[in-house]
Amino acid sequence: KFYGSYYESSLDACCERYFSWDIYTCTGGSGTVPVGFYPSWGSGSETKCFNSTETAKTLPDYMRQNSEQWLDSDIESCCERHFNWAYSDCISVSGGSPSAPATGSWYMNHQKEICQQDCAKESDGPCGGLAKSWNTLYETAATC
Repeated sequence: KFYGSYYESSLDACCERYFSWDIYTCTGGSGTVPVGFYPSWGSGSETKCFNSTETAKTLPDYMRQNSEQWLDSDIESCCERHFNWAYSDCISVSGGSPSAPATGSWYMNHQKEICQQDCAKESDGPCGGLAKSWNTLYETAATC
Protein backbone atom coordinates (compact mmCIF):
# COMPACT_ATOMS: atom_id res chain seq x y z
CA LYS A 1 0.00 0.00 0.00
CA PHE A 2 1.39 3.40 -0.94
CA TYR A 3 -0.30 6.65 0.13
CA GLY A 4 -3.65 4.93 0.55
CA SER A 5 -3.62 3.01 -2.73
CA TYR A 6 -2.37 -0.44 -3.60
CA TYR A 7 0.37 -1.22 -6.10
CA GLU A 8 -1.70 -4.15 -7.29
CA SER A 9 -5.42 -4.45 -7.93
CA SER A 10 -6.02 -6.84 -5.00
CA LEU A 11 -4.37 -8.44 -2.01
CA ASP A 12 -4.12 -11.75 -3.90
CA ALA A 13 -2.38 -10.04 -6.82
CA CYS A 14 0.06 -8.24 -4.48
CA CYS A 15 0.91 -11.44 -2.62
CA GLU A 16 1.29 -13.34 -5.89
CA ARG A 17 3.76 -10.74 -7.19
CA TYR A 18 5.83 -9.99 -4.09
CA PHE A 19 5.40 -13.04 -1.84
CA SER A 20 4.82 -15.91 -4.25
CA TRP A 21 6.75 -18.33 -2.05
CA ASP A 22 4.17 -17.92 0.76
CA ILE A 23 0.92 -16.58 -0.65
CA TYR A 24 -1.25 -18.20 1.99
CA THR A 25 0.48 -16.42 4.89
CA CYS A 26 0.64 -13.13 2.98
CA THR A 27 -3.10 -13.15 2.39
CA GLY A 28 -3.76 -13.99 6.03
CA GLY A 29 -5.04 -17.42 5.14
CA SER A 30 -7.65 -15.94 2.82
CA GLY A 31 -5.80 -16.63 -0.41
CA THR A 32 -7.04 -18.99 -3.05
CA VAL A 33 -6.47 -22.59 -2.06
CA PRO A 34 -5.84 -25.00 -4.93
CA VAL A 35 -8.42 -27.77 -5.14
CA GLY A 36 -7.33 -31.41 -5.00
CA PHE A 37 -5.93 -34.21 -2.86
CA TYR A 38 -2.37 -34.30 -1.54
CA PRO A 39 -0.27 -36.91 0.30
CA SER A 40 0.21 -36.81 4.06
CA TRP A 41 3.97 -36.83 4.54
CA GLY A 42 4.03 -35.05 7.89
CA SER A 43 4.35 -36.46 11.36
CA GLY A 44 3.83 -40.18 11.48
CA SER A 45 3.97 -42.22 8.34
CA GLU A 46 0.24 -42.38 7.65
CA THR A 47 -0.69 -43.52 4.16
CA LYS A 48 -3.42 -40.95 3.64
CA CYS A 49 -4.43 -38.25 1.18
CA PHE A 50 -6.02 -35.00 2.36
CA ASN A 51 -8.55 -32.77 0.59
CA SER A 52 -6.87 -29.36 0.20
CA THR A 53 -10.13 -27.46 0.64
CA GLU A 54 -10.74 -29.13 4.03
CA THR A 55 -7.14 -28.91 5.30
CA ALA A 56 -5.90 -25.66 3.75
CA LYS A 57 -3.81 -24.73 6.80
CA THR A 58 -1.75 -27.93 6.63
CA LEU A 59 -1.19 -27.90 2.86
CA PRO A 60 2.60 -27.47 2.51
CA ASP A 61 3.66 -24.29 0.70
CA TYR A 62 5.68 -26.20 -1.89
CA MET A 63 2.53 -28.16 -2.83
CA ARG A 64 0.41 -25.00 -2.80
CA GLN A 65 2.88 -23.27 -5.14
CA ASN A 66 3.09 -26.17 -7.57
CA SER A 67 -0.38 -27.66 -7.26
CA GLU A 68 -0.31 -29.11 -10.79
CA GLN A 69 2.55 -31.38 -9.74
CA TRP A 70 1.36 -32.32 -6.23
CA LEU A 71 -2.45 -32.29 -6.16
CA ASP A 72 -4.63 -34.97 -7.72
CA SER A 73 -8.28 -34.61 -8.69
CA ASP A 74 -9.54 -37.47 -6.49
CA ILE A 75 -8.57 -39.72 -3.59
CA GLU A 76 -8.00 -42.72 -5.84
CA SER A 77 -5.48 -40.89 -8.05
CA CYS A 78 -3.61 -39.51 -5.02
CA CYS A 79 -3.41 -42.92 -3.33
CA GLU A 80 -2.33 -44.66 -6.54
CA ARG A 81 0.39 -42.08 -7.23
CA HIS A 82 1.83 -41.64 -3.74
CA PHE A 83 0.90 -44.81 -1.81
CA ASN A 84 0.51 -47.52 -4.44
CA TRP A 85 1.88 -50.20 -2.09
CA ALA A 86 -1.04 -49.52 0.31
CA TYR A 87 -3.66 -48.35 -2.18
CA SER A 88 -6.79 -49.81 -0.54
CA ASP A 89 -5.73 -48.79 2.97
CA CYS A 90 -4.98 -45.27 1.75
CA ILE A 91 -8.42 -44.94 0.16
CA SER A 92 -10.13 -46.20 3.33
CA VAL A 93 -8.30 -43.89 5.76
CA SER A 94 -8.65 -40.95 3.37
CA GLY A 95 -12.44 -41.25 3.43
CA GLY A 96 -13.02 -43.00 0.13
CA SER A 97 -14.50 -46.38 -0.66
CA PRO A 98 -12.03 -49.05 -1.75
CA SER A 99 -12.94 -50.71 -5.02
CA ALA A 100 -11.82 -54.11 -3.79
CA PRO A 101 -14.24 -55.30 -1.10
CA ALA A 102 -13.02 -57.21 1.93
CA THR A 103 -13.37 -60.95 1.48
CA GLY A 104 -13.42 -62.02 5.13
CA SER A 105 -10.65 -64.50 4.29
CA TRP A 106 -7.46 -64.84 6.31
CA TYR A 107 -3.85 -64.02 5.40
CA MET A 108 -0.46 -64.25 7.09
CA ASN A 109 1.02 -61.06 8.55
CA HIS A 110 4.70 -62.00 8.48
CA GLN A 111 5.80 -58.94 10.48
CA LYS A 112 3.54 -59.75 13.41
CA GLU A 113 3.75 -63.51 12.78
CA ILE A 114 -0.02 -63.94 13.04
CA CYS A 115 -2.96 -64.60 10.73
CA GLN A 116 -5.27 -61.66 10.18
CA GLN A 117 -8.63 -61.27 8.55
CA ASP A 118 -9.17 -59.39 5.29
CA CYS A 119 -11.51 -56.58 6.35
CA ALA A 120 -12.02 -52.86 5.66
CA LYS A 121 -10.61 -51.32 8.85
CA GLU A 122 -7.53 -52.29 10.82
CA SER A 123 -8.09 -52.87 14.53
CA ASP A 124 -6.57 -54.66 17.52
CA GLY A 125 -8.64 -57.79 16.86
CA PRO A 126 -8.18 -60.28 14.05
CA CYS A 127 -8.87 -57.62 11.39
CA GLY A 128 -5.65 -56.71 9.61
CA GLY A 129 -7.10 -54.34 7.03
CA LEU A 130 -7.55 -55.15 3.37
CA ALA A 131 -5.32 -57.92 2.05
CA LYS A 132 -2.66 -56.90 -0.46
CA SER A 133 -2.56 -58.42 -3.93
CA TRP A 134 0.45 -60.56 -2.97
CA ASN A 135 -1.17 -62.08 0.14
CA THR A 136 -2.26 -65.70 -0.07
CA LEU A 137 -5.84 -65.94 1.22
CA TYR A 138 -7.19 -68.80 3.36
CA GLU A 139 -10.79 -69.68 4.22
CA THR A 140 -10.20 -70.03 7.96
CA ALA A 141 -7.68 -68.87 10.53
CA ALA A 142 -6.78 -72.52 11.18
CA THR A 143 -5.79 -73.16 7.55
CA CYS A 144 -3.81 -69.93 7.52
